[in-house]
Amino acid sequence: MTKRILIMDDEDAIRDVLKEVLERLGNTVSVSKEGNEALSLYEKAFNSGKTFDVVSLDLTVEEGMDGKETMKNLLRFDPKVKAVIFSGNITEDIEKNYESYGIKGIIKKPFIKELVDLIDSL
Repeated sequence: MTKRILIMDDEDAIRDVLKEVLERLGNTVSVSKEGNEALSLYEKAFNSGKTFDVVSLDLTVEEGMDGKETMKNLLRFDPKVKAVIFSGNITEDIEKNYESYGIKGIIKKPFIKELVDLIDSL
């Protein structure tokens, strides 16, 4: 089953790799660098009746709204949002209590970064 997926990550390489892999699996993928952009994309999709099935959030972004704040805003807008964390900076609190934040799952980085670095070195 294909899904509509929104990826928020401030690292270009990670966004690009995730987008390509997920699209090759038949999904429709939109990307954003930070939370405000992700919220805008989510609201636009929601209001058009083509909401995202899954949102992937990076917890730490250098510029803009981080994943934790983005999740709070997404839940205010859509309490049924399905979001996962894809981050290298997962705090112990979030790791142990992610469901209390409305998060459905966690994937720890840097395995994608390591893949990208390896490919770039070849």
